[in-house]
Amino acid sequence: MAKPGYINFRLVLKVLGTLIIGTGIVMLFPAIVSLFYDADSFFSLFVSVLICVFVGLFLRYGIGQNAQWKNDSMRFHRREGFLVVVLAWVAVAFFGGLPFLFDHTIDNLTDAFFESISGVTSTGARIIRDLEAMPTGLMLWRCMMNWIGGLGIIVFIVAIIPMMSTDGVSNVFLAETSGPVKDKIHSRATQTAKTLVSIYVLLTIAQVFCLSFGDMNGFEAVCHAFTTVGTGGFSTRNDSLMGFNAYTQYITVLFMFLSGINYGLLYFAGIGKFDKVWQNSEFKAYILCVVCAVAFLTYSLWASNVSQPFETNFRHALFMSVSIISTTGFTNTDFTLWSSSQIFFLFLLSFTGASSGSSSGGIKLGRHAILLKNLAVVVRRSVHPRAVIPLRFNNQEVEQSLIANILAFFFLYMFILVVAAFVFSIMGYDFTSSLSLATSTLGNVGVLVHDSSIQVGMEDMNVFCKWIMSLLMIIGRLELFTVIILFSPAFWKK
Repeated sequence: MAKPGYINFRLVLKVLGTLIIGTGIVMLFPAIVSLFYDADSFFSLFVSVLICVFVGLFLRYGIGQNAQWKNDSMRFHRREGFLVVVLAWVAVAFFGGLPFLFDHTIDNLTDAFFESISGVTSTGARIIRDLEAMPTGLMLWRCMMNWIGGLGIIVFIVAIIPMMSTDGVSNVFLAETSGPVKDKIHSRATQTAKTLVSIYVLLTIAQVFCLSFGDMNGFEAVCHAFTTVGTGGFSTRNDSLMGFNAYTQYITVLFMFLSGINYGLLYFAGIGKFDKVWQNSEFKAYILCVVCAVAFLTYSLWASNVSQPFETNFRHALFMSVSIISTTGFTNTDFTLWSSSQIFFLFLLSFTGASSGSSSGGIKLGRHAILLKNLAVVVRRSVHPRAVIPLRFNNQEVEQSLIANILAFFFLYMFILVVAAFVFSIMGYDFTSSLSLATSTLGNVGVLVHDSSIQVGMEDMNVFCKWIMSLLMIIGRLELFTVIILFSPAFWKK
């Protein structure tokens, strides 16, 4: 048995090895697809598959046979959970970037890791400037990374590879799932994860089916379904969805919106328990946020360009609002041509995030809702100091410890944002660019407003800035504390 207080590195490496093997197996799919298209990327993908399998087997079985670890416990504890979650995202990003290097689509490790981590964290910022010149297999793998990372690598592990004890699964699941409130679908974390993956897959299949009736071909429909449901925003075209017709854009809006809903609520809706959906406070906040954002932008766009059809203004407002709130990052118009007030409004939306327990990034509306409710309670208590006024969220009383955690999250989020923006400014970027770079990567939004082009390639950026942005993407995707806790000396104490 491992001694109490020790981190079970053997188990961490075993899970990482399994994950890397799984990454290689999944990578086989785009490799096979490439054979039926241009075959240009088959070699780079297949070599990457072999490397993943070899390294994964070495970690899982080679190092695992070390004599000094022979009697270690195979039980996951909270510290192993936090450690394996962070290392899992780094490992998948590293090995997921190998095909870009071998194919020479990207010519250095920094850019390959940036492109890959942007994919698996569902951020959507990109290094590759000319997407339409990419080989088919690499394009599919790039979009698949959005899909794998959208729901969470660890959720897939828990759902597909039940190699840990129940408590261990719960610790890993807790470290990876997002938001202040964790709605239970099943009593067991493994069963919950399997249900979430099932919903995720069904959403993806449904979107592919719907997009097939528009102006996308089959390959584009699959790629965009991967990146929509994963709220990652990677597209097959340089101008994102601007070149597709209104039907395709409306379908994409629908699935961006659905992907921003708590997957637990989607499950309850699927089994007919609509009362759980309508009574959910965060879902109401999500609807209200989208409606208000669309109403403001529609009126603002119409007032500034009355000659443009109302439907076009409405569609642009709807698409961009849902894209930013869900942190997907698709675009259907060059919003950098909008007025400064409209762009600033999009910037504010990037701080919202969608629902807890969804594939979106950002702060999450649940946290905003609880803090606003807490503000109202504080004001009422100031007027009636002797009154007992509980704070209720989703028909449950919110404990003060949760409010304190959310306040700490907000403070840490803003602190990291300010420090990152300051670092970017030191590296020579102006105020607007520094702030937008920090906001879009920490919030996993991916849409940058500091440049006159949409989703501008960032291969010319400073190398140090790219690594800072990569770190911000990981921190934001894992909701700050999961990563920050690894820098605490107490975490490593025996």
